[in-house]
Amino acid sequence: MGRGYPVSPIAWKNTVIVKVGGHGHAIVALSRKDGSVIWQKHDFANASSTPILINVDGQDQLVTTFTDDVVGLDPNNGDLLWSHPHSTSGGSNISTPVWGPDNLLFVSSAYNGGAMVLRLAQSGGQTKVDELWSATVCAYITRTRSVLAATSTRRAATLDCADDRHRRQHGQRSLA
Repeated sequence: MGRGYPVSPIAWKNTVIVKVGGHGHAIVALSRKDGSVIWQKHDFANASSTPILINVDGQDQLVTTFTDDVVGLDPNNGDLLWSHPHSTSGGSNISTPVWGPDNLLFVSSAYNGGAMVLRLAQSGGQTKVDELWSATVCAYITRTRSVLAATSTRRAATLDCADDRHRRQHGQRSLA
């Protein structure tokens, strides 16, 4: 991370979880009481996005991006529940993922990372990850399950999060 360390910590029960990056301590949970290390795990290289807490079919998960992946972790012990590739130029996964209805996770990054929607389903402690769609666009999600995206033709388009269906094209105006 050549631009500093802007990651935000997140509180979970009696811990504060922070992304540190690096071998054996990509993510660390600290005691809220005295700052001691509760757990530290994984070898991911860090990225600047802030983690979020979600609930997938009754299972709490901490979701975040690292330089080349979006991951779901057990916030109680840091165990990796799932991982899905999401690379950018220079490892700049900066945007925080957005959790929505129907277990849809929206991930978008600039720097050639593009955008994608993952559907998560959990059963018996196993999380299944299905990529519903991905595109080489930088996008932004709205409260209506729609995505406003800059398309490869430099036009704005509204997409449905669940199926990548174009709802409408927005003129010829340049988004540059």
